[in-house]
Parts: sequence; C-alpha cells; structure tokens
Amino acid sequence: MIIRSTNQIKEFNTDAVRAALNGFSGATIAEVVRATRLSVPTVSRIIDEMVASGEALNCPEEVATGGRRARQYLLNAAYSYALCMYFDQNVLWYELSDATGGAVEEGELPVKDFSHPAVMDALVERMWRQYPALKAVSIGAPAWVDHDEFKAIMEYPGFDRLNFRTLIGDKYRLPCRVTNDLKAIVTGYYSTHFAERKVSLCCFYQSCSGPGTGLVVNGRLMPGFAGFAGEIGYLPVGSGNLHDALLPENDYESRTRAAATAVIALITLLNPEYLLFCTYGGRLPAVADIVRICRERLPEASLPEFIETNDYHLYYLKGLRSIASRLIAQNRRKM
Repeated sequence: MIIRSTNQIKEFNTDAVRAALNGFSGATIAEVVRATRLSVPTVSRIIDEMVASGEALNCPEEVATGGRRARQYLLNAAYSYALCMYFDQNVLWYELSDATGGAVEEGELPVKDFSHPAVMDALVERMWRQYPALKAVSIGAPAWVDHDEFKAIMEYPGFDRLNFRTLIGDKYRLPCRVTNDLKAIVTGYYSTHFAERKVSLCCFYQSCSGPGTGLVVNGRLMPGFAGFAGEIGYLPVGSGNLHDALLPENDYESRTRAAATAVIALITLLNPEYLLFCTYGGRLPAVADIVRICRERLPEASLPEFIETNDYHLYYLKGLRSIASRLIAQNRRKM
C-alpha cells in the first residue's frame, strides 16, 4: 500500500488499531502498541477517538504488574452490522455479522418462481428495522456483475440489468455491493489463507449456472474493466464453449478434457502459485483426473499447487463479509 497523504496515514493506523483490538477480548494501550508497532501517543489518540464515537469500549479494569490498574479496551460489537447474502437456485443464504465479524443471525430462505429480489428486499427491510446500526449490504450471485448490475445471469430470467444498489442500497440508504460468486469465494479463501502474503490464486468452480473462476494476481482481485474477468464459460472448446462442454449430458471423459483445457488456459495465462478447485455440489469431474491431464500437457515446473475445498458456504460468506467491511470502512472515511 502506498501512503500519499496525512489522511491516508491516519486511516491506515486506525485500521491497524481496529484489527489489533479485534484480536483481543480486551487489550491495553501497551498491547495494541506491541501488536501494531505504532507509537503510544498515536494509539492513545486513535483509541480515544474510537471510544468517543462508540466504536470501542472501556473494559472493566484489571490489576497489572505492581498493583497498578491498566485500562483495557475492546471493539463494540454492536457499533455496526453487515448483512451478507447470496442466492443459489431456489435458496437465499444470509448472515448478519457484527463489528467484530461475529455472526449474529444466519439462515436460509426458500425462494419460489424467481422471486429473489422480493425475498431479498423483505430480508433487508427486516434487518434494517431490527438493527438500526446496519451499515452495509453485500450480495453474491452466480452472474456476470459489473458495477453492481447483472450483465448476464443464466437460469434466472428477468435478472438481466437488475441493479441491487438502486433496488436496495438507495431505498434503505445503505452502502450496497453486488459481486460475482467466484470473486467472493476467492476473496474469502485468500483472506483466510494468504492474508499476510502476496500470491496469485485462481479458483475454479462449476455452479448450477455454469463454470467460473475467481482470480487474484499478486494479492489483488482481478475483476477486469467490465467485471468480466473469470467468465471462463465463454472459453471456446471444440465447436462450442466451456459452458456447453461441461453440461452433465456429455460423457465423463469429454467433460474432464474440457475442464482440463480451462485449467491449462489459466495456468498458461496467469501462472498462479495456487489453483483452487471448489468441489461443492459435485458438478466438476474428479480433480485428480483434471490434474493428471494438466501434468501430461504442461512442464512440471510451471504447475501450481492444486488445492481442493468443499467449504463453498464458508468462503462465500467470508468473502462477502470482507467486501461489506470495506464498504463500512469507506463510508466511515467519508464522514
């Protein structure tokens, strides 16, 4: 990160203090100084501001070395809430998290006859009324999304050109962000396993709407200028494209070769250190068979570390939570 102004320095330092406090059930100034490597005056000033705004709280005092009492602080979990939700076929999954990232409420709602927008709107309204400190909404969908607008969303008629930032964000005066499912999943996986490193990671998944990829290059998510990066279903395969080649009515061997062609394309174009297969739903051919073809066709030294995960829900929600947290931080800086 390049710091260019005094305001950016303050934002960077405040984020560091916030992250440090979130790592403790109660922390003293000295503990936050050690965790952030910031000066005592800087940490003291930031914590005083956070306490004044209600974002941080004073803990009950504890006796420190020598009998002196060291005041402790912690994040106020009720200071802000974020609503994250995503839909997959006829189910809407959601999670409400507090300022510490802890889940306050989570569940799934049935959706009939493609009434997703109405179900989502009703959920947001309920949370908005029940939690006045709701400060961001993050939505995931199996779609090509550009600037919060669905550009193409297979299997969901009537969703094209739908903009949830207008439908929900403007209606409730809440920051709202819509993202593609794979971009959310790769964000969640990266923040869990590589948060302190700058690596390249590709995630490959076959959803009910077709194949897709999430791309992180040198630590940065790569959405493309129109949000189209990762829409690998359009990749030419045979006389058609990858989406058609992976349809379940095709035989196993042809689907395996098609999946391997896509993975080889990712490796040759991006050469990531890690390639993640999300196997949730069992729609992909066996990862071992895909990797075998990659090893047959590519030099061993060029191959990434291949990883499998079935934790679709975990990383999807974690990615959406990360996006919502950034929205809250951006909105806070505008105040």
